[in-house]
Amino acid sequence: MQMIRGQKMALAQHISIFDVYIEVDAPFEVDIASFALNSSNQLYSDDYMTFFNQKQTPLHEISYQAHHNQHRFRLDLNRLNPQNIPKIVFCASMEDHHQSMRDLRSIEIKINDLQNNTLLSYRVDGGDFTLEKAIMLFEIYDKQHAWRCSAVGQGFNGGLPALVQYFGAEVEAPTSTVVSALDLKKKNVIDHVEKYSPRLLNLTKQSLVSLEKKQLLDLKARVALVL
Repeated sequence: MQMIRGQKMALAQHISIFDVYIEVDAPFEVDIASFALNSSNQLYSDDYMTFFNQKQTPLHEISYQAHHNQHRFRLDLNRLNPQNIPKIVFCASMEDHHQSMRDLRSIEIKINDLQNNTLLSYRVDGGDFTLEKAIMLFEIYDKQHAWRCSAVGQGFNGGLPALVQYFGAEVEAPTSTVVSALDLKKKNVIDHVEKYSPRLLNLTKQSLVSLEKKQLLDLKARVALVL
């Protein structure tokens, strides 16, 4: 079933373990995360934000995998106590300072059973947004002891930090006194590009983000050919 923005519907009661697939089609990098919330719509704990840097919740209620532009969250509702965590929100965010979510082509959300059958889907397009840097895409929530879902599609201007603060978590402030070796390496690269090839600065920043996520910033490699 194809859902539309604002629509809510019940999940099949016999399905308690399933996958949420989120496929992104955009000319920039988009991060996907889930937030497990308490009854006050606040993050249950810092361990319950699931994304590229924290791929599993403590009791394995939610796990995350990504391959290129496809993101998969596996949910096990049997392990969730809805009295503690009645809602899970899936969000998209970006850090590109020159573009916004109106420039994305689409984000498609699907709920699949363990046989990979699509139970329902929801699609957002760039035309739904203006200057937003983040989107609350989709919710799965408990209502009167039954799990339901909602196609949200609500945008935020501030990117991932704004989302994290909105859900009650703390965003670590940058410090000028302690700089890691990797942060220093990134700064040196950016300073060099800004001085000698300023037109490549934005592309370089995006590449550094991708390398850091894949833990490749410390890797030494020889470039054989650049086209």
